[in-house]
Amino acid sequence: MTKKSIFTTSIILCAVIFATGFGTKTSVFGHVELNVSDSDGKQVWVRADDMTPLYPKQVAVMGKGGCAVIAFEIDEDGEATNIEVVSALPNRKVGKYTRKSLKKIKWKLAEGVSTPSNETKTARFDYCMSRESQDASKAICTKQAQMKCG
Repeated sequence: MTKKSIFTTSIILCAVIFATGFGTKTSVFGHVELNVSDSDGKQVWVRADDMTPLYPKQVAVMGKGGCAVIAFEIDEDGEATNIEVVSALPNRKVGKYTRKSLKKIKWKLAEGVSTPSNETKTARFDYCMSRESQDASKAICTKQAQMKCG
């Protein structure tokens, strides 16, 4: 990435995070809600930690929230494979960035499972923004997660 493109990206991201109007600085709060379900209800793999995935900067630059539903498989080594975007709003790019986020998630064997095996899962990522507070962005995501994505 060139210095010019890094600088341009930084300016755009700052414009989204700190919108300036009439000489005042306004904060924008983002939240990511992640819900993972198993295809058959028998958990083999669970997330290794409960850390919230990062809000993709490309989605933040759009200045909008969105959602993506991703189907994938966890292989015997605990790696996400066969990742497919089922649906994404407001556009397919959100799905593309969500795939990258999903690849960063670490998985471990569920409690009581001693033999690793492949498992099919579906994950829904909701991306929400609010100018009010972090709690407001979380509340938006809670409501949005109940709606259809795509």
